[in-house]
Amino acid sequence: MAEILNLLPVLLPILFLLVIIFIFLKSSIVIAKGNEIVVLERRWFGNPMPDGRTVALKNEIGIQARILGPGLHFLTPFIYKNTKHKILVIKENEVGLVRAITGKPMPIGTIISQTVECDLFQDGELFLTNGGEKGPQTLYLPEGEYKINPHLFEIQVTDMVDIGEDEIGIIESYAGE
Repeated sequence: MAEILNLLPVLLPILFLLVIIFIFLKSSIVIAKGNEIVVLERRWFGNPMPDGRTVALKNEIGIQARILGPGLHFLTPFIYKNTKHKILVIKENEVGLVRAITGKPMPIGTIISQTVECDLFQDGELFLTNGGEKGPQTLYLPEGEYKINPHLFEIQVTDMVDIGEDEIGIIESYAGE
């Protein structure tokens, strides 16, 4: 017992150092499974977001537009908080209707957004930097798997309309000239 008490002054600093290393590693490593994405929230050391936007670009404080896909990721410790979400799956005979939660305001008199390049809404930063507009989107998501930031886009999955060979479909447009 006396030997253990003699080693205590040496063991305590080592134990303290191991706890600090464990906390550091736990806050800097995130693992997303094959069906998950990681949404980051930058909490410290960045520029404020412009007024009117609820999702941040790189180097801005707030929920980030970019996401991390499946795999092992190393983050700067204590700057980011991460949350995991499931990858969006749109099954056969379904489509995803997209509404942007944030972005540029649509011009007055329009009810549906202009299309911008953003890899089918999987690149949130590209959507925002290309001038993506808030609101209902022109493009829809066909069958497939999508890594989409749920803080930037709201997806309504609905059944496709099937028009048979002996039927006709009538479309009434509420937008355009």
